[in-house]
Amino acid sequence: GLGDACDDDDDNDGLLDPNDNCPIDLNPDQNNNDGDAFGDVCDDDDDNDGVNDDEDNCPLTVNEAQENTDGDNFGNICDDDDDNDSLEDDNDNCPLISNLDQFNTDGDAFGDACDDDDDNDGTNDDEDNCPLTWNADQLNHDEDSLGDECDDDDDNDLIPDEFDNCQFEYNQDQLDTDNDDQGDACDGDDDNDGVDDAVDNCPNMPNADQLNNDAAEGDLLGDVCDDDDDNDGFLDIVDNCQMVANIDQTDFDGDGEGDVCDNDDDNDGLADTIDNCPYTWNDDQLNNDGDAQGDACDDDDDNDGVDDLTDNCHFIANGSQVNTDGDTLGDACDDDDDNDGVPDTTDNCSLVVNPDQLNSDGDAFGDICDNDDDNDGVDDSIDNCPFTFNPSQANLEGDSQGDACDDDDDNDGVPDTADNCPTISNPGQANNEGDSEGDICDDDDDNDGVLDITDNCHFISNPSQANNDGDAEGDACDDDDDNDGVLDITDNCHFIGNPSQTNNDGDALGDACDNDDDNDGVNDGPDNCPFIANPGQQNNDGDGQGDVCDIDDDNDGVNDGPDNCPFQFNPSQANNDGDTQGDVCDGDDDNDGVSDGVDNCPMNSNASQTNTDGDGQGDACDNDDDNDGHPDGSDCGPLNPAVHPGAPEICNGIDDDCQGGVDEDNAANGVMCQPMLANAVEGCVGGTCVIAACDNAYFDINGTIGDGCECYQGSTESQGTSCTSAINKGTITDAGQTTSLIGRIIPSGDSDWYRVTVKDVADASCDNFHVDIRFDTNPGNAMVFDVYWGGCSAGNLTCTAQTHFQRYTDFYDGTTAGQCPCSNDVQTAATTGCGGEDDNFDTSKCGTFPHYAQPGANYCDDQTVDVYIRVYLKPGFTNAVPCSDYKVQVSNGVYNAP
Repeated sequence: GLGDACDDDDDNDGLLDPNDNCPIDLNPDQNNNDGDAFGDVCDDDDDNDGVNDDEDNCPLTVNEAQENTDGDNFGNICDDDDDNDSLEDDNDNCPLISNLDQFNTDGDAFGDACDDDDDNDGTNDDEDNCPLTWNADQLNHDEDSLGDECDDDDDNDLIPDEFDNCQFEYNQDQLDTDNDDQGDACDGDDDNDGVDDAVDNCPNMPNADQLNNDAAEGDLLGDVCDDDDDNDGFLDIVDNCQMVANIDQTDFDGDGEGDVCDNDDDNDGLADTIDNCPYTWNDDQLNNDGDAQGDACDDDDDNDGVDDLTDNCHFIANGSQVNTDGDTLGDACDDDDDNDGVPDTTDNCSLVVNPDQLNSDGDAFGDICDNDDDNDGVDDSIDNCPFTFNPSQANLEGDSQGDACDDDDDNDGVPDTADNCPTISNPGQANNEGDSEGDICDDDDDNDGVLDITDNCHFISNPSQANNDGDAEGDACDDDDDNDGVLDITDNCHFIGNPSQTNNDGDALGDACDNDDDNDGVNDGPDNCPFIANPGQQNNDGDGQGDVCDIDDDNDGVNDGPDNCPFQFNPSQANNDGDTQGDVCDGDDDNDGVSDGVDNCPMNSNASQTNTDGDGQGDACDNDDDNDGHPDGSDCGPLNPAVHPGAPEICNGIDDDCQGGVDEDNAANGVMCQPMLANAVEGCVGGTCVIAACDNAYFDINGTIGDGCECYQGSTESQGTSCTSAINKGTITDAGQTTSLIGRIIPSGDSDWYRVTVKDVADASCDNFHVDIRFDTNPGNAMVFDVYWGGCSAGNLTCTAQTHFQRYTDFYDGTTAGQCPCSNDVQTAATTGCGGEDDNFDTSKCGTFPHYAQPGANYCDDQTVDVYIRVYLKPGFTNAVPCSDYKVQVSNGVYNAP
């Protein structure tokens, strides 16, 4: 053939290159949508809007903004259904918002879905409390989300307005006191007595007179509804004075009528107004003192200022209440004032008890009330012999008795005739040695030859005058001979002062006089613990103190009490295991049950004696347990010699190099897994080398890491992922045209969507609209397809999970198949691959068109429609997904009707 350089028609489309708007691309029709220098087949931008055709959602219509409301494959400017609701925009009252129902409440030009004011009342729907009901005033009595106009319960009391006796007032109980069909909550006169509730003192009980007995006390309730008409706190039903307040309910005579409203409170037949005791029954009206109160209720019947309850003369005034004898009667009304049994009229001492009526001097006054009983001119109070006449008052010893009446001259209570010292008072008549003279008048009371004036024991004979402590008392009469404050009877050292009575060994002798204070058989002088028994005289540290009294037996400066080795010198008190024994005396310093002599870590507890590297040190005290040259502190695998800083990182789920990461890819010392997998990126997951990711459109089907992602899905992998983005395969007519759907399904959830327009062209006689969809190639019988007839909604789904689909517009009457030419027969139904369905929802498949064949000839209905096909993996398919293309053939008019 001819090369382009010498070929004047490089694309062989019948148009010379100078006149060809696509000289190297076949286009005999020379279509040029935007009228520029390039035909559509070689023009990247057929509408010249700056958006390349392969990205332009309206490649033949200028739309720089690329607006696409419904997100399908067609921009708004070339899409006759911008919201994809199956209604063409010209007939859609919301062309940019899907609203298949076309609801339009207010009947304006906009459907509710896109109308800001659905009821056209001037309030936008987002603020309108009745968005679908006209209510410009927006009244809302119950302030809920619904206005009154559209709220069937305007007061929100759960009673529908049509049954609510107060439509705009909350009254769930529906109370209607006067039964006038208007609930109390909204009725201005609930008891229908002609008085408005606002001023009615009994709004729920009729009382047109509004009587209110206790109104003066501030009560607001009328009598008919007030259960306490006198406001005294007692309900009328129990109040004994219903209309007169009497909080105490006093009813003196118990007649059922309270005192405040009873005119004869004591029920004695006399009205309270003339009764001198209105609350005390006294029909005789006696009144001793003639005052306003009768005796029955007068608490001072003699009016002397003393209450009758305490007055010792009720009916005789005696304000002083003098009562000499203290009986119940005062002197004013007592005929024996001193209560001595002698009437006052004959009593010689009427105010002093003297029933014997003694009267020594025979005058008018008895002795008890006479101040000179012997009538010697000396008052009894100073008379030293008041009952013996002695006007001179002679008194030899000067005691209280004059000589005329005294028989004890020394006044010691011992009669002179028996007194051993009659002139010296000695009432006890003490006589130590029992001679004829009492001690008070005897100069040697113990008769030891030592006069009392020098005797250190007056009453105990001690001619030697021995006195151990040199005090004023001789030993014979001194109860504390060593003067230490401890009586001899209890003193453990009588003659040596020891007030503390210390007695270390608890024997009979105190330490002060005991030469072996601890009673251990070693005298105190040589005893190394004189106060603690230690006959063995043990002394661990050889100092001057025996062990039993030495507070530091090892002389290490630590007292034995806190010393963890009291008999071994250890001033540091080192104690590795913190037990009660210090290290110098502890046979197991780490307390792990292994003796220090055989313990591989004597100072670190390791009962198991674990020694990972087998050297002489156990792990517990070994700085490098795995002997890999890296101290345990910096070794992230201290027990694994293969894991340490600088170790090679391998894919094993371990941080081999101690860099803080596990299985880092491409570590500094090399790549862990295969670095150059086909169409894949390797990775280490869970310690295993795996394919981490596949290149775009590649998949790993066989699960083998060595060949990488071996399956290529194709360049269209990201296309046709939904019905609205279905791959457009163009139009095929019923003149026998076909198109193929070729792709590859790899992931189990993958699917490919296609759109094919099947066109029903005009027919002269027979209708050839025979649509057939079938697999040409179905690898492993793994694929099936769904068919959506006329759109993407659920209602358009015609068949699911099919491998072959057919649809025809020929019809038959049960005896003749494929009738031709088309004739009217309303009894027929279409034939489809999935069951009977009228082609375009009418009963006849024919229409009348006057220009075919002859006037009045019939033609079959036009079935042109968009068919959407979804190809996907058969549900329940468990075998390996084949890595090869499927091929689905879509034909129109190729296969005859059955």
